[in-house]
Order: sequence, then C-alpha cells, then structure tokens
Amino acid sequence: MKRLIRKKWFRRSLQGLVIAVSALALADATVNHRAAGTKRDAVELLKSGGHLVEATKFQVEMPPDEENFAMIPMLVALRAENELQRDIRVKKPVGEKFALLSLDATGKEIYLSRPGEPLDPKIFSERMELKGTAVEMLNQFDQRHAEVLGALREGMRRRWAVMPARVDFSKKEAYSTSIADLWKINRASIGLSLRTELAIHAGRGDIALESLLINRRLSDLTISETGAVAQLFAWNIDRFSMPALFRGISAEVWDAASLEKLRQAWADRDPKDRIARTLNLEGVGMAIYCEHWKEDSSLPSSLIEESKGFFSRLRSSAAPDAWFDMKSAEILRQTDASLELVRSDRPLQSWWDNSMVSGKPDDWSGLHPREKSSFDPGLEGWIGKLCDLEPLAFDSLVSAILKRGSKAMVDDSLVRLACLIGEYKIARGGYPEALDAVGGDDIVDPLNGKPFVYRVENGAFRLYSVGPNGIDDGGSREPADKFGSPEQLDWGW
Repeated sequence: MKRLIRKKWFRRSLQGLVIAVSALALADATVNHRAAGTKRDAVELLKSGGHLVEATKFQVEMPPDEENFAMIPMLVALRAENELQRDIRVKKPVGEKFALLSLDATGKEIYLSRPGEPLDPKIFSERMELKGTAVEMLNQFDQRHAEVLGALREGMRRRWAVMPARVDFSKKEAYSTSIADLWKINRASIGLSLRTELAIHAGRGDIALESLLINRRLSDLTISETGAVAQLFAWNIDRFSMPALFRGISAEVWDAASLEKLRQAWADRDPKDRIARTLNLEGVGMAIYCEHWKEDSSLPSSLIEESKGFFSRLRSSAAPDAWFDMKSAEILRQTDASLELVRSDRPLQSWWDNSMVSGKPDDWSGLHPREKSSFDPGLEGWIGKLCDLEPLAFDSLVSAILKRGSKAMVDDSLVRLACLIGEYKIARGGYPEALDAVGGDDIVDPLNGKPFVYRVENGAFRLYSVGPNGIDDGGSREPADKFGSPEQLDWGW
C-alpha cells in the first residue's frame, strides 16, 4: 500500500477523486439550496395573493351535532364502518342500505337516463319489480327503503350540513384515506332521483320535492369536504337531479311556493369560493405530499406525476431533495395561477382555454403579471433538465375542477332560471316570450356573460347554454359517457 501511495499517478487519481466528490457535494448542496429557495418563493407567491398555505387553515368550524345533517346516526354509522373496513369491495351493512336505493331486484346498479331523455318506466315495473299503479309503486319503494328515507328526512330538519374533516395533510396516511362512504351517498342520490321520477309519474309533487331537496342536501354535505373528489361527487349528485327537476317543472307538479324552495336550494352556495378553496387545498396538499415523498420514496408517485412504473420509483428514490422541491414549487405556482383565474371576473369560458389548464409553465404566463420563479431562465432550464421535471398529475386535477366546476355553475343557473320560468307560467298561464320577462341575474349564462338560449316549442320551453365553444348546436347535449369533455356541444338538461 505504501508503494502504491508513492506512485504519482495514484496520488493524482486520489486527489482528482476527492475534488470530484467535493464538487459533486457542492453541486448537490447548491442545487438543493436553489430549489429550496424556489419553493419558498412559490409559497410567498401564494401568500401574496391572499391564499392559504397551511393545511390546518382549511379546517372548518363544525356546527353543534344536533344541528348538523352530517351527524344523524345513520351517516355517522356509515362513516364509522368505512373507517373500520376501507376496502370498497367489502359489503358493509349501512353502506348497503344506502346503495340499495339504486339497485334493481337482482342487485344490479340502475343508471339514470341521459339528460333530456324520458326515463323508461319499465325500470320501476320490470327491473325494480314494483307492482300496480305509479302511486302504489311509489308506496312500495318508500316501504323498502323506509329506514334510510326516515333517517334522511329527520336530517332535513337540521340547519347545517358540514362533513367532519376526513384528512390531516400533515400526515402521509391522509393520502390513502378511503372515500367509500361518498360512493354510497352517490348511489343513494341516484335512488332519490328515481324516487323523484316515480313521484312525478304518480302526480305526487310533494314527494318529488322532498326527494330533490334531500338530494341537494346530500350534495351540500358532500361539497362541504372541500377536497376535489368530494366536489366531483357533489356535482354528480346535482347532475342526477336535473332531468327530473326539469320534467317536474314542465309537468307543473309544483306550485309557486315549491318552485321557490327549489330555487333557493340551488342558490344557497358560493360556487366560485368552493372551487377556489378546493384548488387551494389540493395544491397545498400535493406540495406537502412532496415533503412526505422526499422522506419516504416508497410512497406512490402517481399523485404527483403522470409517469408510473419502475423507472419512476427508481428516480424518486435516487433523486436529490431539489427534485422534490422543484415539484412542490411547480405545483404551488400552478395553484396560484388557477386561483387567480377563478377569483377573476373572467367568464367561465376562459376556464376551458387549454392554455390555462394544461399546467405548462409558459402557458400560464398570461394569467397575471406576478413573477413565476426566482430562478433566472438559464439556471431554471438547467435544473429542470437535471431533475427531469415531467407533467404533473395536478394538471389533470386542475383541469377537471375548472371544467366540471364551470359546468356545475351553469347547471345551477339553469335550474334557478327554470324555476322562475315555472313560476311565471303559474302566474300568467303561459311561458314568457323572452327571458327578460322573468327578471333576475340568472338569465345570463356565466359561461359567456350572454343570455341563455330560450324558446318555446309545441307548448314546452327549451333552455340551454351554448357550451364552451360558443356555438348554438340546437340544444344537442353531451353523450352520457363523455361528461367532463363536452366542448363541442350545448349544455342543457
């Protein structure tokens, strides 16, 4: 060994190795330091816009249990059994009672007709095996589901509908939380929509009204969770209600007082605030997940990036801290940009602009003048290549929330306006010739700031939005299996 040390080439090789290791350590420290700085700047960017950056700030104040719809015993039991057994494939007693509302006699799920198409009455007589007249079938349906309907009816007497917090983003376990109870509520809402349809056939406007209001309360309960999945579930519940609601208005099964109750139920929200809060929560939550991921590379990468598989896991396990911080910073910058868009006065059509929901940094530059990054372009590009930054799963989430959220806002406006049209018909004996006659701000489509398309044909009214592309397609609706991507079609009921 001593002879080897005396060799000039060996000493130079050793010196070179020490220099190389030192240089790599310095480069790693420099990159990590710069990336951490970029993350801090992204946090400050979010703060400067008045947005939340701490997970604990998203917790909502809970109303007293006795005034909270979420705390009726059956819903408490539904959440409790979900916590005990999180596998959604395992049948659970309370959850099955909720799901049973939308199952046929063989246990298969019943799906509603696409918006605008009449419901096939054979669903009740053949698939659900209800017998007799529409009134008799309605009574049989209520008898079958008396326990769930009774519990929900009791809950309607409570003033608030606020779901207890499901997750604490400061803990990595939060990202594997089950949402099986939301699935069961979703299935129950389909059953309530079927009950609404059956009540309309039976001429029981009171029961149809009750079913719609319970569904809206379930939507209120679900949307109170703030998270993206909960919002999507809530908008789905509202979507289930629309066909029957419009059919009931057309069939004149409700009086003016009932229509006013429906209109108020669909007006009692601040949808933009909900959407902004959801994007804020999800962005901060994903940034926190990056921190968990930095410490535990075994966590799934699919929450943060689109790529999956062995190489994704290998990269995340070998990546420097800078890689995670750059991911986190990018998410926070996109969160800020999406929040600026939602908080702006732009028409909702802008939410469908691909350049605003694609998530690519350059495509977000036109949203607001605030600085995107503390890095100079050359250094940022170099670190970006080094860290192999890829499209984030957050891009898809932002797009889904903006697109479906805008659609839900248009749907709500359509419901409120339809109720006004129904009230006008009751008071005047005929439909208005133009929307101006019913008054109210709801005559304007939030998608483009222009009046909704309205006309009367064969004694019935047509009402719809021209959709994101701004082209009137005569009221053509999106295919039932394409919800979320109906750019080329109109939005109606």
